[in-house]
Amino acid sequence: LVTTVGVLLVILAFFAAMGFGLLCGIKINMAIGWTLPFVMLGLGVDDAYILLLAFKDQEGYSEQDFAAAMKEVLVPVTMTSTVNAAMFAMLNISDVPAVYVTARMGLIAVVFLYITIIFCFPAYCWLDMQRQAKGRVDVVFCKKVGKKPYNEDDESEENRSTKHRLWASFIYDRFYCPVILSSSPTTRA
Repeated sequence: LVTTVGVLLVILAFFAAMGFGLLCGIKINMAIGWTLPFVMLGLGVDDAYILLLAFKDQEGYSEQDFAAAMKEVLVPVTMTSTVNAAMFAMLNISDVPAVYVTARMGLIAVVFLYITIIFCFPAYCWLDMQRQAKGRVDVVFCKKVGKKPYNEDDESEENRSTKHRLWASFIYDRFYCPVILSSSPTTRA
């Protein structure tokens, strides 16, 4: 669910950047409408992925773990966004209108994506860390994973496996894998 929210935030940030660009007087051309969304989606999801990996590497769910993950990720995400913004700024040198108009919209979109990934997405990740600390299921928040929630001080094998058990792996192990690995294919008439 966290990755879905990350992708949706990237898409919303791009549309917000397009709206802001329209308010600034940038007209949408074919390059903006057909290619820039995919480029921006790739750049934004990459930053969200870096952020998620940093949160995954943290062992606990405390504020210190959250701050450590953000500290670890802030410089790389800022550097990639700065390089992307510089690239779109350099494209403004071109005399071709489609190129420099697309570059202006791309520059605005990079700024919006950076603000979204640094300020909005971590807030949702914090809420997800709190959900995990309380032992709640990913999609159905009102249901607990086991009889007792994960305790940071108790690092038993059972708690570690419960912590990392995802609903997707349950579906894979229970339903998908037996169908794929069955020896006799079944056909329906």
